[in-house]
Amino acid sequence: MPPAGGVPAATEFAARVPRQHYSLGAIGWFIELVLAAPCSQRAAATIVGWVSRLWPGSHQTPTANAGRNWLFRIGLYELTCPQERAGDWVWLVDHTVQLGAHKGLVVIGLRLSAWQADPRPLEHQDVRLLHLEPMEHSDGQAVRRELKKVVARTGVPRQIVSDGGADLKKGIALFRQAHPNTTHTYDITHKVACLLKKELEADPDWERFVSESNLARRGLALTSAGFLVPPALKTKARYMNLDALVAWGRKVLAYLKRLRRRRKSKAAAAEARLIETRLGPLRRFRGRLTEWATLLAVAQAAEHYVRHRGWHATAEVTVHASRVFGFRR
Repeated sequence: MPPAGGVPAATEFAARVPRQHYSLGAIGWFIELVLAAPCSQRAAATIVGWVSRLWPGSHQTPTANAGRNWLFRIGLYELTCPQERAGDWVWLVDHTVQLGAHKGLVVIGLRLSAWQADPRPLEHQDVRLLHLEPMEHSDGQAVRRELKKVVARTGVPRQIVSDGGADLKKGIALFRQAHPNTTHTYDITHKVACLLKKELEADPDWERFVSESNLARRGLALTSAGFLVPPALKTKARYMNLDALVAWGRKVLAYLKRLRRRRKSKAAAAEARLIETRLGPLRRFRGRLTEWATLLAVAQAAEHYVRHRGWHATAEVTVHASRVFGFRR
């Protein structure tokens, strides 16, 4: 495979890989483009085809389907290659998005010692795929059975990280009955979202604000004021992107304040009346929007700290001492 940012040698495009139809250069560049660029598989095939014509003697270049098979082989190797057995593995467990009747139970992992040597937010290359199991029905017993299979590859983990899914919590709890030294930690992103949900679901002003935002979306879409349409909350995990909606509310209030001062033509006056009708009711949330923005800043700062430095016994004291809540305002 050519080095990242390097230029392929002519011999790489001319040399046929044993038992492969395509050259080493074509295979290597396709994989490099998809995994490191990142580039779509169709675009990668087109780029490799164009580049390979610059070298005489190069063989036929791959289609996207051929390249996808190479990626599948890499994935299969990742899933079956031996892993070092150690007592400091950390597993990250979750389900994929459901495809038809199935969803996949995914376990990825890393050595705790590797992260402690360079503590920072994890990236794709930091973790290894340890297990992938399509499941039509997932419950605590099924999750426990799959986790037992991963032990054969890595040994008993030091820690398991997951969200608050009922089947995962039950399965991990059953697994820990046999391995009490394994700790179970809530994924910080989902934990923060759950805390925000608990705080805001009991707030009637928040529900009214979300309702007014939805009315504004329907009233402003496909109009000259469509640029003021609010961002949509996710149907699933809706408490994980609240900052965009709160930021929109505060910007709208600032826009309404400026709008009143403008001299308007007849057409602009009609647009201003529409904006005032649809967005004017948000003024009563001015103070609450400031409170919610502060709440989200605290939540984001806590998540930022844990992602960069981890959660430990003195984390709360360290956060307050370092005033980390000022990082993400």
